[in-house]
Amino acid sequence: MKIEVYHLDAGTSEAFKGNPTPVCILSEECSGEVLQSIATEFNQPVTIYILPKTKDAYPIRYFTPTTEISACGHGTIAAGKLLYLLNRILGFDFITIKGLKIPVTIESGRSCIQYPIYGMKDYRQQVKPEFLSALGINDFVSAHFVSELEMIHIELPDPFLLRKLKPDYKRLVESEPKIDQVVITSISDQSQFDFLLRSFCPWIGIDEDPVTGSVHSFLASYWKNKLGKASLRAYQASARGGEIQVSVINDKSVSLKADAVLIFKGEMELNL
Repeated sequence: MKIEVYHLDAGTSEAFKGNPTPVCILSEECSGEVLQSIATEFNQPVTIYILPKTKDAYPIRYFTPTTEISACGHGTIAAGKLLYLLNRILGFDFITIKGLKIPVTIESGRSCIQYPIYGMKDYRQQVKPEFLSALGINDFVSAHFVSELEMIHIELPDPFLLRKLKPDYKRLVESEPKIDQVVITSISDQSQFDFLLRSFCPWIGIDEDPVTGSVHSFLASYWKNKLGKASLRAYQASARGGEIQVSVINDKSVSLKADAVLIFKGEMELNL
């Protein structure tokens, strides 16, 4: 079995920044075990699989080195840019394993995808001291839980504090074992951006995600309400760095727009 493999850096217009993202084009269905083995072999934050188009959408699946996940914004952005590069299609839909249809358009060479807006629950009283200690946080502005993403969000009062975080990942998982990720945000200290974020996901095999997309299905509305702006620019202050433009379309959906750069392409041959 032959599989086309492409490696893109997502959330950036510069090579070797953003999120390194393998995207595999499948000509036929593969078992989850095979897809997981390939993702483990690549050992990148998330490996993306695009399956043959159905009647109205391309099925898409996302695997970390340890597990399959139901959503991945940066991976969808990379996959959208790849289909544009291969076919010059300006609009199409992906459909996830959970049945979520994700519209994609290409605008000025960048992928623009839409997600539903996810709600939040105040979590300030539920944040455990040992969880904060593992993150290296002493003080925070607010905390929320987003059930659709199994995510805790914490806003810090100072971007300097966000940038210098060095979590203890083992203690982080032990202190709060039932979530998938924690996202830390703050107001930006750079005029070209509105807010900063970092995303830690050791629960699903990614210590720190270089650029993350799906969390903006919550963050877009959160920061819109704080800053009074429907369109915002977010910078992910990871070691590689990356940026995404997010816009609240209405009370039900948000758009994410970002670039991705093709680094190399190849072919995998598997004897299954």
